[in-house]
Amino acid sequence: MGLITARKQTLVDTWKGYGNFFGVCTGAPGDTTTPANEAAYTSGNRVASTFSSNADGTVDGTAVVLNTPAGTYTHGTQCSAATGANQIAWGTLTPSVVLNAAGQVVITPKLIVT
Repeated sequence: MGLITARKQTLVDTWKGYGNFFGVCTGAPGDTTTPANEAAYTSGNRVASTFSSNADGTVDGTAVVLNTPAGTYTHGTQCSAATGANQIAWGTLTPSVVLNAAGQVVITPKLIVT
């Protein structure tokens, strides 16, 4: 059974209200409020995105720039604040981001209810 588009949009609009801070992780963040494997940011913390609702069960976020040490970043995490144990959701970065030296990881979040 599938959801109608209007219901999908209602759900995703509720989801965006839980938090708009995003970070990156070197492995799966796990299913707890404290994201595992989160980057040790070299400057700043998680970064807030600005959300824009669509009409198709999706929400687009503005790009966020994270200052990170060298590493391979495989996952993104959505949280309700710039720091702390407040993870809401996570997803896989495709492709993974590899930094051979400290630099910036840019992610553009998109929330989707299917």
